[in-house]
Amino acid sequence: MKLYFSEQDIIDSCCVFAARQHGCHPEDMEVDLQFHPDRGVHANVRSRLEHAA
Repeated sequence: MKLYFSEQDIIDSCCVFAARQHGCHPEDMEVDLQFHPDRGVHANVRSRLEHAA
């Protein structure tokens, strides 16, 4: 059985997870999805609040 997710679903999930870890809102998170042939898919997540200064 295969499950298919849209790219936006994955990004939203990463934002919610990271926001819970940092105690902020999902809207405050920024996600960059990347694909590497050897390592597969991974996400870089950072807070927009840290870069707003």
